[in-house]
Amino acid sequence: MRKMKEPKTMGTELDILAAAHFMQADIYTFTNNKWIKYSAHQIDKDVNVENEAIYLHHIDKSSHYAVVMNVEKNRVHNLPAKSKTIKDCTSVKCNFDHLSRNNCTDTKNNNTLLNETQVDLTDIRRKRRRELEKMRYCQNDTVRDKKKRSCKETYWNNAIYRSLKIHKGSMKYINDETYRQDLIEKGKMKYIHDLDYRLRMKKKGKLKYKVDEEYRDNLIEKGKGKYEDNETYRSNMIKKGKKKYEENETYRTNMIEKGKKKYEEDETYRTNIIEKRKKEYEEDEAFRNNKIVMGKKKYKKDETYRANMIEKRKKEYKEDETYRNKKIEKRKQKYEEDETYRANMIENGKKKYEEDEIYRNNMIEKVKEKRLLFKVAKSDIDVVVQKFKDAIKKGPEYVCACCLRLLFQNQVLECKCENYDKQLIQKCVTEKYVHKCSSECESNCLLAVSCRNKLWICYTCHRKLHTGLTPPESFCNNLQLEAVPDELCNLNKLESHLIALNIPFQKIMNLPKGNQAGIIGPVVLVPSDVKVVTNTLPRPVDDHLLVKVKLKRKLEYKGYVQYEFVDIKHLEKAFNYLRNHNKWYANIELNSQWMDTNNEQNDSTDVVNDSANDSNNVSDKTTDTNAEESYLNESLRGIQLDTCLQPADIGQEVLDCYFDEEFDVAPAEGNNPIRVLKEEGIESKTFPCHYPSGKNTLTDQRDLKLSASRYFNLRLLSVENRFARDTSYIFFLSVSIRIGEGYV
Repeated sequence: MRKMKEPKTMGTELDILAAAHFMQADIYTFTNNKWIKYSAHQIDKDVNVENEAIYLHHIDKSSHYAVVMNVEKNRVHNLPAKSKTIKDCTSVKCNFDHLSRNNCTDTKNNNTLLNETQVDLTDIRRKRRRELEKMRYCQNDTVRDKKKRSCKETYWNNAIYRSLKIHKGSMKYINDETYRQDLIEKGKMKYIHDLDYRLRMKKKGKLKYKVDEEYRDNLIEKGKGKYEDNETYRSNMIKKGKKKYEENETYRTNMIEKGKKKYEEDETYRTNIIEKRKKEYEEDEAFRNNKIVMGKKKYKKDETYRANMIEKRKKEYKEDETYRNKKIEKRKQKYEEDETYRANMIENGKKKYEEDEIYRNNMIEKVKEKRLLFKVAKSDIDVVVQKFKDAIKKGPEYVCACCLRLLFQNQVLECKCENYDKQLIQKCVTEKYVHKCSSECESNCLLAVSCRNKLWICYTCHRKLHTGLTPPESFCNNLQLEAVPDELCNLNKLESHLIALNIPFQKIMNLPKGNQAGIIGPVVLVPSDVKVVTNTLPRPVDDHLLVKVKLKRKLEYKGYVQYEFVDIKHLEKAFNYLRNHNKWYANIELNSQWMDTNNEQNDSTDVVNDSANDSNNVSDKTTDTNAEESYLNESLRGIQLDTCLQPADIGQEVLDCYFDEEFDVAPAEGNNPIRVLKEEGIESKTFPCHYPSGKNTLTDQRDLKLSASRYFNLRLLSVENRFARDTSYIFFLSVSIRIGEGYV
């Protein structure tokens, strides 16, 4: 067609056929004395051909076609067979000027006009035939299917027909909005339901994406816009990308390399990524843990990364004070909690101290400075008090597994049994006071989160066990306490003194200055005759008989040491248990038959009652009382304290004179005091409730020597606080320690 626009050139039959299809008109050429017809129906049978035709005359021995203005009827011939079977044509470009017989410049004298009547009849027959074919196409399914199949075969077999169809469809797609939208919707539905079509379109799109750069850029821009505007599309793309990233290794590698390159080149992208990762690291615990694990793994394997991280952290440690303080606190906490880390730090420190002279000198200077600061701080009482409060703020809650004392947190450390000798651990350490949750515990067991869920050991026992020695304070050194039976644990203080073989007598007074309590006069231990108690008190009628009893030094004294209700049944059970289990009570003889009342007790009661009615007798008793208390230092003034040993409720004494009878008991009357630290089994005789069997007292023989002060420290701080609750025992220990150290 390009050649046909040039002078003295001749187009091929294929060019003439393409021109006829483009103009939708028949072209007739007169060559070798015959007419040859080129019709658009040879390419597309559905094309509407114009009524008018173009007539060309091929000049002999020339490549020029001249326009014919008039033809005769008998010169029309059909298109040769060879022209009907032309198939080899790759592309047809239809772009030439509209031709019309009215514009021809050839002479009109040599040609005649075609009979217009015959042309009109031909057009009518052609239209009628076309309408019939459309009707059959719409009504007859067989004809319609056959037509479609024929068109498909022609489309795929005839390249010219296919090219023209595509061009026609493209032009209609561009110009017709309705057609374009319908075609898009139809294509979407076919893409969704037709798997083969979908695969073909994907393959075709991928190929075009690789080859056509303009198409690729347009598709990328369109995808970016849709990604920003459509949230559903964005979520699907992210999910799809993650899945592909996990499954496709090549895609993952490419994305990593692409991201690294963009991170290095694009500063804005790098800043956004850093901020995003920081925020995600702070908020997402799973992401944070994952990054920590990955960082540790990379730190171990990648030497370059490790060196860079070390330099970076050193620089940050020097420049950033907040970071430095945070690292110091974190290391301190890890040092306290992680035994392995602590051991490694100690070993590394020792090794570095020996090899690095600069580090050794720095450590010496730091220790000197620390000692100086500590010495200055000790001079400030506020600092000392605050330090003491910090040390005792949790209270003595930690139990040493060796000496069984209750201590503060700064006095113990966690007991790691593997750090000591196995035989010593089996001998000296017990897990009796370590709480282990069982089915009996509640869902939120408080002991499980307290200090009782671990094994602790004091520094004293730790040093001994670490050197392979048995601590003298260990319970295995004849210091194990026995459980107190019900017969002894239910006794009150007066009942405990009535069954004891020794009774401690002491007087507590308020000192004249400072309103502090002090022991006035000597503290003495006097042997007690328990048979006097059984002879004096009445025989119990039932299990709930209570009598009023006054414990006195002498029966003739009006004053008393202790005054309480006594359950006779409790005394009977306690005496029976001690005679069977305590070695110091094995040979004690008691009154087998207690009387309801005792003549001596009646006489004593009569005296008390008569003294309330007769003022003269009261004066006599007052004289005796003054004689009893003649040993007190008159320079010390004050009132008696209400203690376990010396109550001073005078009003109660007066009221008791008008009620039931009471019993005066003086089991230690007529006996001489004994020496505190020289008497064998002094503790078990004085406090039989604390030593039911009479064993493991201060005077018992032990494999390892233990001083009296250390022994009493163990007893007062014992996890079984039976000693710390007994004020009589505390006063007894204070005097015993003073005697043992030579102060008394």
